[in-house]
Amino acid sequence: MGLRWLGVCLASTVALAAQSALAQPVNGCPAGQAMQSSDASGQNVTCVPIPPPVDLGPLQAADAALLGAINDETQARKAADNELRASIGGGAETSIVGTYTFSGTQSCLNSTFGFNPNLTPIASTDPMRAAVVSISTALATGSRTFNADGTGTAQQTTMSINYPGAFYSSSGFAGVTTGGPSPAGGPAIPGGNVGTIFQETISFNWNIEDGRLIIQDAISPGIFTSGGRIGWSARVEGVPRSVGVLGKDVRVISITNENVAVETTVTTSPATEPFQEFRTPRICQRERTLRKL
Repeated sequence: MGLRWLGVCLASTVALAAQSALAQPVNGCPAGQAMQSSDASGQNVTCVPIPPPVDLGPLQAADAALLGAINDETQARKAADNELRASIGGGAETSIVGTYTFSGTQSCLNSTFGFNPNLTPIASTDPMRAAVVSISTALATGSRTFNADGTGTAQQTTMSINYPGAFYSSSGFAGVTTGGPSPAGGPAIPGGNVGTIFQETISFNWNIEDGRLIIQDAISPGIFTSGGRIGWSARVEGVPRSVGVLGKDVRVISITNENVAVETTVTTSPATEPFQEFRTPRICQRERTLRKL
């Protein structure tokens, strides 16, 4: 019995010793370091330095500077757009001062006896003279220079094609012509389609009304450099005003006739030939696209 209790006491003593050993404090790492590894007893510990925290201040400052620059540019663009809109809406002519190149088409209906108030061709009342009605088309290219004082000049080259027309008289005689009239009036030129090149320098006045560009061309004679009337001069009377609606970007402007009106081409022979002059009424539609240089 005594030996049995002695065994129990010895076992208890060993268990308490083991618990005492496990309860020993584990070595730690000094401030600024972290434990990387440790042995089973916890006495031998490997420590490594802890990296210092990343300083986000410079990055945050750079982000703030970039956002500030983007905001400044946005505000500057808005201010420039507002200034441009104000200049156009307020009639500040300096917004389009400069030189523009242009191109555009033109189509005309020519009538030797003119047009009725409803713009239909007038028939001939002379049984010995037929009325001739024909169509011509053209491509115009050139440049316009707008001056700050509301004046300007333009150089234009017009390449036109004149088509055979129809003739009819009060006696009922009618038919198709073998060639259209001269591109600026006069008797018919033989042949089917007739190509001509007409060059002219035009002076004009311009202003801005309610956001619209208004151009009034002066009567300016030009000269034919090819086709059936080389050397002849011509002018156009009664051309309606040209108008264009201005947007915020005035580097490109599209203009057209303000309305359809009867105009008259007056063609005059050169000084080297016997004097001749022909007048031909017509109605035209034009379109020009201007691009600023």
